[in-house]
Amino acid sequence: MTSTTFNMMAMDKPTISDILKQLIREKGLNASELARRIGLPQPTIQRMMTGTHSRPHQKTLTAIANYFGITPDQLCGIEPIPWLFEKINLIARSVPILNQDQAIVWPDVTEKNLQQVVVDQDVGKSVYAMKMPDASMEPLISQEAILIIDPDKKPQYKSFVCVKLHNYSSAIIRQIFIDANHHYIRPLSSDLEKFDMILLKPDDIILGTVIEIRLKCED
Repeated sequence: MTSTTFNMMAMDKPTISDILKQLIREKGLNASELARRIGLPQPTIQRMMTGTHSRPHQKTLTAIANYFGITPDQLCGIEPIPWLFEKINLIARSVPILNQDQAIVWPDVTEKNLQQVVVDQDVGKSVYAMKMPDASMEPLISQEAILIIDPDKKPQYKSFVCVKLHNYSSAIIRQIFIDANHHYIRPLSSDLEKFDMILLKPDDIILGTVIEIRLKCED
């Protein structure tokens, strides 16, 4: 079994999310129309496009690849699609992968030669990536998943956010709930049910909103 991960990709190796989104653009489709044409559930296509589908089945990969006239390995970025990769690289840019401590002081990070991850969105210079540090957001976000975080994006109800709590030394990832002027956060893991909702206080800091989640794809 071959595994393709959605992290630390070079510019000439886009992720399955990058490739699928660009293929859909080239065909003038959307996720719903592609799903209808190849007989797959629309949520499956949507999760693959956003990078939140961790293990697409071989049948899924083959159905999508066949529709676009490529191989499953090309869809996963294992083998190149030269004409498509050139277009992806025109809009792709790299952002640094920060740890929990660096995220707190970003953009005033002094370390040099930080690892990078490629994004194909039109994002601002303040955007950064961070590995999910623990299992607190499983099963939706697995430990070691790569999160793309935008400090300038205002979180919406049920967004995932990077937060620095006043009584905790490191940045954490949580889901946010907004009620009038009150902001609450919570983990998703059933192992942390006892923590439930936490009301954010004035000295707690939202460091950014998660705009993309990159897990693993196995073929």
